[in-house]
Amino acid sequence: MKLDENYLSFFLATLLSMGVTPVALAESTCLAEEGERQAEELTSEDKIANNCQSPSQQLTATQPLTISLYEPEVSEVSSIQEVEEPFTEAKYLSPEFSPPPPQTFQVTQAESAVVQIIGVSLNPTPGGVDIVLETATQATLQTSTSVDGNTLTTEVSNAVLALPSGGSFQAENPATGIISVRVQQIGENRVQVIIVGEDAIPTVTVNPRDTGLVLSVTPEEIIQITVTATRTEENPDDISRSITIIEREQIEQQSNMSINLREILAREVPGFSPPDLQRNQNGTLRGRPPSYLIDGVPIDSNGIRGSFLNISPDAIERIEVIRGPNAVYGSEATGGTINFVTRRPSEVPVTNIRVGADFSGADNSFFEGDSDGNVLEYSLSGAISPKVGFRVNFSRERTETYYDGEGDPIFNFRPLDKSEAFNALASLGIYFTEKQRLNFTFNYYYNERAENNLILDQSVNELPAGTSKARAIEVGNQDFIDTNPAFNRNTLANLVYSHDDLFFNSQVQLQAYYTSKPESQGVQDGRVLLQEVYVSQIDVENWGGRLQVNTPLFTGASLFWGADYKNDRPSNTYDIIDAEEFDESGGRTIRKIDERTFIPEYTVGELGIFSQLKWELGQDWVINAGARYSSFDVSIPQYTSFEGIDVEGGDLNFSNVVFNLGTVYKITDQFNIFVNFSQGFSLQRFSELLTFPEEGFSISEDVDDLQPQKVSNYELGVRGTWSSFEFTVSGFYNDSKFGVVSIDRGDGLFLPVRAPRRIYGVEATVDWQPFNKLSLGGTVSWQEGDVDVEDDGNYLAITSTEISPLKVTAYVESEFIKGWFNRLQLIVVGDRERAFDDDIDSSPVESYTVVDLISSIQIGPGTFNIGIENIFDNFYFPVESQVLGGTSNDNRRPGRGRTLSFNYRVSF
Repeated sequence: MKLDENYLSFFLATLLSMGVTPVALAESTCLAEEGERQAEELTSEDKIANNCQSPSQQLTATQPLTISLYEPEVSEVSSIQEVEEPFTEAKYLSPEFSPPPPQTFQVTQAESAVVQIIGVSLNPTPGGVDIVLETATQATLQTSTSVDGNTLTTEVSNAVLALPSGGSFQAENPATGIISVRVQQIGENRVQVIIVGEDAIPTVTVNPRDTGLVLSVTPEEIIQITVTATRTEENPDDISRSITIIEREQIEQQSNMSINLREILAREVPGFSPPDLQRNQNGTLRGRPPSYLIDGVPIDSNGIRGSFLNISPDAIERIEVIRGPNAVYGSEATGGTINFVTRRPSEVPVTNIRVGADFSGADNSFFEGDSDGNVLEYSLSGAISPKVGFRVNFSRERTETYYDGEGDPIFNFRPLDKSEAFNALASLGIYFTEKQRLNFTFNYYYNERAENNLILDQSVNELPAGTSKARAIEVGNQDFIDTNPAFNRNTLANLVYSHDDLFFNSQVQLQAYYTSKPESQGVQDGRVLLQEVYVSQIDVENWGGRLQVNTPLFTGASLFWGADYKNDRPSNTYDIIDAEEFDESGGRTIRKIDERTFIPEYTVGELGIFSQLKWELGQDWVINAGARYSSFDVSIPQYTSFEGIDVEGGDLNFSNVVFNLGTVYKITDQFNIFVNFSQGFSLQRFSELLTFPEEGFSISEDVDDLQPQKVSNYELGVRGTWSSFEFTVSGFYNDSKFGVVSIDRGDGLFLPVRAPRRIYGVEATVDWQPFNKLSLGGTVSWQEGDVDVEDDGNYLAITSTEISPLKVTAYVESEFIKGWFNRLQLIVVGDRERAFDDDIDSSPVESYTVVDLISSIQIGPGTFNIGIENIFDNFYFPVESQVLGGTSNDNRRPGRGRTLSFNYRVSF
């Protein structure tokens, strides 16, 4: 049968784009065996299913195993952009099965006996290097290849290493762009070839040629990172605003010390507030609340900020952060967007296991009392068939008691310590055709307080505020009757259908999702302010959907357009506890005797329509412009407030339009400048108005208080990326007319006041690798903010719980001994007195520094990791504890003292 030229061209281009060099592509023997089938119908998957292989794929000892590796050409990313309200490209945004051919595939020859590899040699080539494995006898070798970060590993599963020198083979810097090549025995009949790229991820093909194993890397073509928090799969250099990408390797590094995602974000993201140990603190980004998403699914609620505990770091592939207000996914992103991208299915079977433990310094020593925690993770990923892939990920974590730098247990009203967490992630991807796919992701996260035996020592509040730290009293196991101890549960289901060419060459995506987040915040003695002992019970339920289309218009231009809908239903009730029985039992008996509404169960529906134009003016200039229209329907029932005030319910409707305009100009391939104007918006958090309403408050009459807050953001920045050095510098200014500031009403409780706000600042990042064994860098974040409380032009400082003081992070990484990695890092939080001087805060913020150490060493088939947080055991108070501790000592919670963690990770 004669092959059609168009089919040959298409098939050849497909193989090359996968990084596969087709040795015997011209041979038509396999196709001829298909009989009456048309050549157009025969895909590469058909050939594999029918065991259709070229004779040249059988390797013998007279033909050394040759693996050709090269970095694929980075093609133009068409029709992708940094958008404020546009399109979500589900290819990476949703946890779909998308086997990455340029990064990992498997080639298997016929089975054979175990063969000896008696020689390894390196031969430089114009494109890289040939790595030749010389075998002792004629035999067939079986190989598979996988990629992790910049490391490519080819495994020979039926061989033993028998080099004349004995042991393994190691070569440093064998070619430009290649850091090292290592050939080693990892099992009884398994040999690994490990190639570490400097900037690029090489791809691999297995060819029966005499030249051996070839790695070709183009040094100037670095790994292309795609960003999906902009709702599209996008090259960072094309985004006209500040972004931060936290890759899987960084997540694993920081998880060696803490599984608290807020701590990871604080250390890695400029502009993000310093870490805190409270269970319900989500942090701020550039002085405003960010919007949190999992695979593009909003997990925020209008009424309740709730807990940061929604997903385990073990289930996250990367974290994408857009810094600054935007409307990419609708409302609530006045501080930015933080998208947690879950881990993907892989084409070849991969199993990951991690076991570990951690210890806090109890009484200035480890391994005593209940200072220990532990962690266990297991994941399995692979392909059920050529068109179906899966991943399952399970993790269990038990946190230890947290101790401060003086060796005392830390008391928190909503603690993270002494908790047990379980996370289960399941992802399934189905490819109906090359252009149609369906992806389903399910994530379940549960975190509960494992031991409930501490209460607040109320005597600290008898001392002047700001003079004593909060202290805990151990009372024995508490008995919760008709109420719940502290827990968080988050359930997420996400379904995405994608079609890459449905009409007018458009890419179309349809998404539906559901989330549920019940939560109990544990018993709290609130008699100082609320005159009650209570347990706060929160329930949030969201569901929604999204339709998005990417339509090419003309050369260099494309239009993203579509619609989305989100339904949000929050509520918060307080279980009132028998205070007399609580006191008589020494805090051990928690009996519910009443229930009060703190936030009524109301609903917010948001319908959005968006469009975004991207226009590439040549190779150096990109312009983006777009708009989003949103309509809100709010339904609030009649209810009685916590203080007994009857409030008449009502239905409200708002609409809002926001715009964005940005441009990137690439001065050189390595250096670019960007300018951006964007608007983000959020509804007034009704919980802040509905919790303690004043007499006579009316939903229908006080509409001005409920108008959405629109934030206009202006940003200018520069970026530079070279092979061993990169940096970013950006400055921003944003303002809003209907901002919200909390004002003490005189009894220690705060009321929200709508007032103009403005926030401005500068952020910078730098990373430098002076040579292969050493890397260093850091970030600097400075921001300030003002609020016009009386709306009279007299601006005062915004509280330090929202405006972070100067924050500096720095790190030094080294691997001077092969296989032993070390990272020393620090975070410095500066002083801030301005809000205290303006009588906004009750206490100024004093500077503090925390230094950490992370160390990893390869042992056997895996890696042993050690993390030491606060290595110098510094005693300090985090920012929020300093500010709130100026009002009452029970809020003056120290930070963690020295904490030791270790774990062992293995993949196979």
